[in-house]
Amino acid sequence: ARHTTIDRYIEFEMNLDLLLRKRKQRLNIVKSSKHDFGSIKRVSLIYNNALRRFPNDLALWYQYLDHLESQRSAKALRGAYPKALQ
Repeated sequence: ARHTTIDRYIEFEMNLDLLLRKRKQRLNIVKSSKHDFGSIKRVSLIYNNALRRFPNDLALWYQYLDHLESQRSAKALRGAYPKALQ
């Protein structure tokens, strides 16, 4: 129950990213911009804030690590694994 707000916020940001990618594809926009990575950073920030608030929640850690792996964010993964093991 305590994570429903966090989960909904993360889901909203991920859906927004998906909609933006679909719109970009529909309009045949090929050029990358800084906005292409904004939602990834926002989702990571949401996870970081949630993990600071609930550091012992293993399910949240697994979700975060899965998210980083799905985004192929090696740099963030290198920092996240040691934090998860503490």
